[in-house]
Amino acid sequence: MPERIVTYRIGSDRERYHVRADCPSLTGKRETCNDFGAVPEGEAHEMGLSACQRCDR
Repeated sequence: MPERIVTYRIGSDRERYHVRADCPSLTGKRETCNDFGAVPEGEAHEMGLSACQRCDR
């Protein structure tokens, strides 16, 4: 099975990756972040990100 692509906020204030690009935890607070990146889930783990509890259920 191919690895899923996940989305994360670009910048210093990031801890989680998101499996849903429309997750409110990702897209909220546009005044603090308007840039997003996408990588395979394994790469997100290597970046030190963990799964969002809101959208990874």
